[in-house]
Amino acid sequence: KQKVNRHNKPCIAIQADTLHSLKPKSDSTLFIAAELCKRGYKTFFYTPQDLFVQNNACIAKGLFAHVEYTGQESIFCSQESFHINLNNVAAILIRQDPPLLT
Repeated sequence: KQKVNRHNKPCIAIQADTLHSLKPKSDSTLFIAAELCKRGYKTFFYTPQDLFVQNNACIAKGLFAHVEYTGQESIFCSQESFHINLNNVAAILIRQDPPLLT
């Protein structure tokens, strides 16, 4: 059984840096999200700081976003913030840069 969201399309959750901090010309996270959207998936972006447990469920606060790649850069439009149960997504991608040691 495939997991779906309220729009009846499969959803992929993407744990990453904030959506607005990603670089539209070079960030591979946006390229991956654009390909997922092109294939009919909904993409949901959240950060680790926006994860919590409620009633034994892992909940993420984040944004649904539609991403497109124009050949030069990625462009996206996002909706207002939502809370989703991560058990209800088809997959979770962890796409964060690791912290750098100085």
